[in-house]
Amino acid sequence: MATGNAGNASITNLTETTFLKNDNSLYCFRGTLDYIQQFQLFLCFINPVFALIGLILNIISMIILHKNQLKKPSNLLLFALMVADTMNMMVNLNFSYMLKYFGPVKTKPGYCTWEYGITVNTIIYGYYQLCFFIGTWGHCVNATIPVIITLERALAVFLPVTFTKLVTTRSALVSCSLVYIGWLVWNCFTASIGKVVHIEVSSGKFVSINTATDFFRQNYALIYIFYVYVAESLASWVPICLVILGCIAIGIRVRVSLLRRKRLSGIKAKLKWSPRTTRTLVTTCLIFAVTHAVNSFISAFVPISDTTPVLTYFLVYLAEFINLINCSSNFFVYVLCNRNLWNIFKDLITWP
Repeated sequence: MATGNAGNASITNLTETTFLKNDNSLYCFRGTLDYIQQFQLFLCFINPVFALIGLILNIISMIILHKNQLKKPSNLLLFALMVADTMNMMVNLNFSYMLKYFGPVKTKPGYCTWEYGITVNTIIYGYYQLCFFIGTWGHCVNATIPVIITLERALAVFLPVTFTKLVTTRSALVSCSLVYIGWLVWNCFTASIGKVVHIEVSSGKFVSINTATDFFRQNYALIYIFYVYVAESLASWVPICLVILGCIAIGIRVRVSLLRRKRLSGIKAKLKWSPRTTRTLVTTCLIFAVTHAVNSFISAFVPISDTTPVLTYFLVYLAEFINLINCSSNFFVYVLCNRNLWNIFKDLITWP
């Protein structure tokens, strides 16, 4: 098959008859052409539109945080999370998908190939890898920063006296830097196990696909185990559990403090929890936990089957869309949960 040859050489000869009729390994998806094109439509056009909207909202959020004293540890953590969210969106802004699925010179609809000549295909592949690298890096960081935010709020609630000594601008900056650097190493490795392969389908006509290197094929079992049980866990279930447990502990602590204050003051009216910073940060972390839990559940437990392509495509798209919601939601959390940030936003949009 073509992919078998493609794994051993950068340029592979393949007769056009085989390419067009017999080789299903070059198909992007299974199922009828209508279902394939509907899914590709969402992947290539609908998701990028939402990603562009989310990108604009994230830029506005960064400006708001910058105007609200970025040196504050809480604002610095939120800014680092916002950068990771923006990076994560690059997966959905990968316009090489459009050229792969809906190219103007497609030999056959449904094939996962670029068909623009070796030079142009290589450039497109470079852009594909860049978007994939930045997106997956942001996805991993996006899952880790909420753990630091939850820890920071837990220290503020449980250790209010020593909080300012433990949580400083420097400690927040160092923590975020370590997260970015740590996941950078892993993503450099994942980027190194892919390559572009040029396949000659007829005399002088080449198509190109992205595939794995020989190193990945030879060490597939070990890499797969490390990816599933280490990297994927650290980027999904571990931070989800830590954030949920942390938010529950913070909620219980706040509730106990309110009841104690009510009892000591003798006030019969219901006391309300008012700290804006804690409410903003905890809400951000809870949205992360819910969206990532659904996304991770779909990725881990929903079977990918050729016999149910419609359900498979829908669930894959749903997971991507939920990820976009997570990356775009922080703006609404900031302006709805924090009056200071809302006032800054109003000043930005108010005509002078």
